[in-house]
Amino acid sequence: METSYRIPAHLDFTRLKAIAAAERNTTEDHLWALREDPSYFAEIMQEHSEQRQEMLLDTKGHTHPTLKEPGQPLFWNRVLGNNVDQSYFGFATFDKVLKQIRAVELLYASYKDRIKPEDALPAELMKAFQSLRFLLDREKMDLIQSLKVGVFPSPPMRNRCLREP
Repeated sequence: METSYRIPAHLDFTRLKAIAAAERNTTEDHLWALREDPSYFAEIMQEHSEQRQEMLLDTKGHTHPTLKEPGQPLFWNRVLGNNVDQSYFGFATFDKVLKQIRAVELLYASYKDRIKPEDALPAELMKAFQSLRFLLDREKMDLIQSLKVGVFPSPPMRNRCLREP
C-alpha cells in the first residue's frame, strides 16, 4: 500500500529529459512563430499588452501616462521588449536545463556504483545537481514574478485593483 507514496528508488532521467525537452521545444516553436507569423505576433503582443501594470487605473482614477501619448510608443516598446526578452530567455533557460540534465545523467551513471546513502555525493556530481537546481529555482522565481506582475492587471481582475500613481 505504501509503495506509491515513497520516494522513487532511482532517478528517472528519461522522464526529466522529456519534460525539459518539451518545454524547450514549445518555447522554440513560440519564437519561430513570433518571427514568421505576423498574426501570431500581433495576437501575442495584444495579449501581453492587456496584462501590463499600465492598464490599471491609479488610486486617483487616472490612466497611466504612457497610455496618454499619441500612438503609445513607450508602452508598446515595453510590451515588445519584455515579450521578446522573456521568449528568448525562456528558450535559453530550458535549453540549458536540458543540457544540465544530460550532464547530471552522465555523471550519475559513472558514479552510481559508488554512491551510498550514508556518504556525501562526489563533488563533481554534487556541483552538477546544484547547477541544475539553481537553473530550475531561477526559472521558478521568474514564473512567480510573471504571475505577480500579470495577474492583477489581467482583464478579470483589473476592476478590483489599483496602482500607485
